[in-house]
Amino acid sequence: MIWKTIQIGAHSRAELADLLRRHWEEQNKIYGEDRVEKMLRETVLLEDFEIVPSPGEIDLACVKAKDLGINSYGSRNRVVSQALGIGLALCPEEAAVRLALRDDLSHHDIWIYGKRHDLVVRSGRRNGCIRHQSGNCTKSSLVVFEIPRSPTVSTDR
Repeated sequence: MIWKTIQIGAHSRAELADLLRRHWEEQNKIYGEDRVEKMLRETVLLEDFEIVPSPGEIDLACVKAKDLGINSYGSRNRVVSQALGIGLALCPEEAAVRLALRDDLSHHDIWIYGKRHDLVVRSGRRNGCIRHQSGNCTKSSLVVFEIPRSPTVSTDR
């Protein structure tokens, strides 16, 4: 089931960093320019942080880890394996930026599993902040994966 459909690939790395910087400043989510710049350096400004090269949209699924068979704590390998096993895919890391810029997130932190980086988009008073995540999620953690779209079949002959 689709949780959200988001636009990706419309901005460069620098443009995404500027969008986050302005969002955080407007929302007073992070205090101090040094903390803002540190968060950007540790996420979107990383050279291997996946930015989609061309505009498009992706569908996302958001499920509780327990719905993937996680009974207490789940390692990255276990959570990813379970998700891939039911047809979900790893998200481009840019998805975390797009979610951080939204104001319609739940009241829970959201784990985004990417190809190179696992990230958490924070909720509550730090809504919209992004941080790297390592370690295990709990059975009540909300995890986000991409729902791969079926290739379109051309009927032209």
